[in-house]
Amino acid sequence: MNKLKQKNILLVEDQILIAMNESHQLREHGYNVIHVLSGEKAIDTVQKAQEPFDLILMDIDLGKGIDGTQAAQEIQKVYNIPVLFLSSHTEKDIVEKTEKITSYGYVAKDSGITVLDASIKMAFKLFEAHKNISNQQDALQQSEKTFRGAFETAAHGMAIVAIDGNFLRVNQALCDIVGYNKNELEKIDSQSLTHSDDLHADLKSLQGLISGEEKSYKMEKRYYHKLGHAVWVLLSVSLVSDKNNKPINFVSQVIDINGRKLAEQQNEYERKNKEALINNTEDLIWSVNNNFELIASNNAFINTIKSHTGITIKTGDGLKLEQFFSDGALDYWKKLYIRAFSGESVIMENYNPEFKNIPYSWRENKINPIYDGCNIIGVACYGRDITEKKRQEKLYILENEIMKLYSIKKASIEKTIDYLLNGIREIHPSMLCSVLRLKNNRLYNWSSQQLPKDYNDSIEGLLIGMAQGSCGTAAYSKEKIIVTNISTDPLWANYKELAEKYELRACWSHPILDFKQNVLATFAIYHKTIRNMSNSEELTIERAIIILKNIIENKISEEALAESIKLHNLAQESIKKEQIFSTRIISAMRDGFAVIDYKGTQTDVNQSFCEMTGFSRKDLIGIEASKYPYWPPEEFDNIQAKFKKSLELNFENFELIFMKKNGQRFPVIVSPAQLVDDNGNTIIFATIKDITEHKIAKQKIQKLLEEKELFLKEVHHRTKNNMNTMLSLLSIQSQRLTEPSAIEALKDAGERMRSMMVLYDKLYITDNFKELSIKDFFVSLIDQIIKIFPNSNFVKIIKNIDDFILNTNTLLSLGIMINELITNSMKHAFDDNNINNEITISASLKDNNATLIFHDNGKGLDESVDLKTSLGFGLILVDALTKQIGGQIKIERYKGTKFIIEFIP
Repeated sequence: MNKLKQKNILLVEDQILIAMNESHQLREHGYNVIHVLSGEKAIDTVQKAQEPFDLILMDIDLGKGIDGTQAAQEIQKVYNIPVLFLSSHTEKDIVEKTEKITSYGYVAKDSGITVLDASIKMAFKLFEAHKNISNQQDALQQSEKTFRGAFETAAHGMAIVAIDGNFLRVNQALCDIVGYNKNELEKIDSQSLTHSDDLHADLKSLQGLISGEEKSYKMEKRYYHKLGHAVWVLLSVSLVSDKNNKPINFVSQVIDINGRKLAEQQNEYERKNKEALINNTEDLIWSVNNNFELIASNNAFINTIKSHTGITIKTGDGLKLEQFFSDGALDYWKKLYIRAFSGESVIMENYNPEFKNIPYSWRENKINPIYDGCNIIGVACYGRDITEKKRQEKLYILENEIMKLYSIKKASIEKTIDYLLNGIREIHPSMLCSVLRLKNNRLYNWSSQQLPKDYNDSIEGLLIGMAQGSCGTAAYSKEKIIVTNISTDPLWANYKELAEKYELRACWSHPILDFKQNVLATFAIYHKTIRNMSNSEELTIERAIIILKNIIENKISEEALAESIKLHNLAQESIKKEQIFSTRIISAMRDGFAVIDYKGTQTDVNQSFCEMTGFSRKDLIGIEASKYPYWPPEEFDNIQAKFKKSLELNFENFELIFMKKNGQRFPVIVSPAQLVDDNGNTIIFATIKDITEHKIAKQKIQKLLEEKELFLKEVHHRTKNNMNTMLSLLSIQSQRLTEPSAIEALKDAGERMRSMMVLYDKLYITDNFKELSIKDFFVSLIDQIIKIFPNSNFVKIIKNIDDFILNTNTLLSLGIMINELITNSMKHAFDDNNINNEITISASLKDNNATLIFHDNGKGLDESVDLKTSLGFGLILVDALTKQIGGQIKIERYKGTKFIIEFIP
């Protein structure tokens, strides 16, 4: 014990003697003892101790104040010090009380120092063991905290996956990769998240981990994103097992490589596109190393070499240039390669066969060095066939020469066409060309010097038609005719012996058409071999046809121009004669005539205008509008306004006041017109008619009309007086009678007379006494008829009268009918004081059929009453008048009485 560090023990005992004894015994056993009497003192001592206590011997019953268990609890809240309870109590409840506290034993006071010493040592051992366990737990918690922090904050996705594939824990980085949140992801198994194409390999690798074949594995795979698209990841998986090597779970690291994969796919796509572009071009592309060996080439190069040399090229074969380059070109090309290997970019055109067994052609070649960093490891070669380009350049030059020859040097059309055909022969030596002119449906030689003379003479004047060789058929059908074998083609059946005599085997003929699609000539190409045209030849022929068309149309235009000039001269002569004739006509006109230019200056007048105004031509020609001497000063503004209005209204005639040289004013009618001269300027010309006599005659006629109007007013006045007199006589006569029926008859006659007065008034005030608006007539007529009846206030009148025109005879008949029907209804149809009494009168016109409807909602006619059998004069009169206007009438007895009259106006 002495060899060990002396342990500090705090003895808490309220019995001082017992405490002294226990302290003495403990010191004897090597312990350093400090004694306190109460629980409160124990707490204070522990708090203030300079050196920590290794153990507390705590009595339970400490007298006044807190007991031992309470003191122990307070101390252990702050300090981790083992407590050994030392008490004389052995009751079960006291002992159980100490078990609720973290203590290291319970020793009875009478147990003796040996037991106490053993208990203290045991307490120390237990405390040390407990401390070790606590440290291990703290270390484990720290490790777990560190792992969790690294797990959660890892830049890559992390997951702990159960053996069955379910996610047990995931970090935010993995959630970001697949688009799910943690709660969603931890409900999904990793297998359902794995792309179907990658699942088999993934499961196989997992099985390798479980079986112990592998400790971990990595693979590139795809996860399904929450939005449905696939995400590429680099997955690293390891297995966690227990101490018995039983698998617990997987730990997965997931790195997002989607961007890299997309870039790789894009690069692969671009590589394939470039490869496709290189292999689909007709240009030759190849590369050579510094040993003059072929490194790579495109399909066009491979196919060209194989078709002409029989050599099949494969990348990496290391073919030497001499195996496929022609002898003449090998040294030339090696020199070019050496220039490129020195860093120079070489561009040149050459006309020779670069490769063995390839015919001569024009080719444009480019050679560029291939760099690996700063080192040149080879050269890239590019070759394009430009034979057709060269031919088109020559054809373009030929075209310009033709235009100069024909337009500037004024060569004949025959010489120009010969020059063109010879130039085409230089571009395509195998082509024999001719041009035949069409005239009256026959073909004649225009230029055929490349063909045998006897052959040309034999087809001179060839009638066009089907099966008339290539040219005759082309001119007839207006389409190009391609005959590749004259001896077998039916179009040449009648002429093949002639062609074979001169070894002509093929003939292509094209019609040359003007803008109206009329055939001008034919352009024919003969060959001494059986063959079709090449693309190059077709392009040349198309250009030649355009040139020939221009030459021929120019020739025709020149001929037409010459004819046009001749006709123009004749027309000018005719116009001159017409101008003389027109001048004579204008001079002979009885009315005045004046011409004004676009500036307003009067440029010409005829003799009649001079005589009309009293001014000479010298006074009137060259005068501006503001100074026309025949315009009265007081009329100047009015004349200007009328001229302006006439121009706006497309030159309507208008009346003005002119002034003669002697100052006399006289009225005129001006009839203006305009025309545009060759310079686009507007010229106004006008005829001026003196209407003085016309004005005088018009005044006389107006006076006669006024006298006639006065006479008609007097006649109208006397007629109305006579009608009023007759109406008064009927009224007086009815007052002297006593017989009701006679009185009623006279009243009816009076009412009919009043209706005729209304019509008479309408006819008098209208401008057209033969026709009148039914609406204007009926509205006032109905109102005046209704006013006669004393019960009119109890009847509502509804008028639905359309506005259309009827002749006055028909209107008179309709007016009498309406009068009879209104009178009949007002007298017999209604009860007085009934506010619902109504009469509706309608008139309409549709498809030239007129309809008049009279309807009252009164008592209605008796079923026995009929128009044909009625004893009443009114209904008989209505029926008669309907027949008079050629109409039909019918009666309806529903909700009163309705009369429907239909007629054709």
